[in-house]
Amino acid sequence: MTRRWPARLAWLVAGLGWLVWLGLEDRSTNGPLLVALALVVAGTLTLLRRWKDPLRAMRWPLSLGLGLLAGASVPALAVVLMFVKVALHSHPVADFNLDQIRWVLARAPVWAAIGLLMSAARLLIAGPRERPFIDGVSRVEYNEANVRAEK
Repeated sequence: MTRRWPARLAWLVAGLGWLVWLGLEDRSTNGPLLVALALVVAGTLTLLRRWKDPLRAMRWPLSLGLGLLAGASVPALAVVLMFVKVALHSHPVADFNLDQIRWVLARAPVWAAIGLLMSAARLLIAGPRERPFIDGVSRVEYNEANVRAEK
């Protein structure tokens, strides 16, 4: 049974952050970057929870690729959030100018590296996963009861 509360908590934090940030008249790029980071973390946690990892040998490349993609998507998502806020508020002068958007997009390699490093840290902390087998059948909850009954 997988734990659902970390992903749900991440979505709750991301949603609350989005609502708070939309109401603020803030012109800094910190708000959209934090909301984008919260959304990417929530999406990644949801994807990891549903990911069954059928190919054990591909766990490292797939996880590192996911971390790289998640990190690189933070600035792009932040720019989309900036455009949405400008469209919703409909001010005569936009909340974010072109220099701020360029600055956020120029940080994409840094965010990609952060995502890659976070994914590598997650893999190193988790360590090698053991997949015990019983007569060629993977151990799952209903098999665990049978194994205890046999002993």
